[in-house]
Amino acid sequence: MKTRMLHSGYDRKKHPEKRPYRYMTANEAKALIAGNHIYFIDRFDAVRIAKVNGRPKTWVTRPGDVDVPCKYGLREHFTVKYRGGILFLSPEIVVEA
Repeated sequence: MKTRMLHSGYDRKKHPEKRPYRYMTANEAKALIAGNHIYFIDRFDAVRIAKVNGRPKTWVTRPGDVDVPCKYGLREHFTVKYRGGILFLSPEIVVEA
C-alpha cells in the first residue's frame, strides 16, 4: 500500500516530525465502532483526530459500500463514504503505517 509522510496538526513545533500513514480500507472501516478515534487529513495536509459517531452503515445489496459518521470538535460532523471499496468524496481517512 502507498504511504504518505504527514505531520500532526496538533504539533506546535516549527518543524514537526513526520510519520508514515496509509489510507484506511473499506474492511477496516466496517470494523469501527462508536467511540473509536480515527485519523483524517485536513486541508493543510496535517493529520487530525475525529471520533466515530455511530456504527458504520452497510448494505446487503452493495457489499463494498460503507458510510461512517464522524464528529470533529464541538459542532463539525461529516460522513466518510466508501463506494465499491474506494474512498469517495470525503475526508481522507488514514492509519499509521
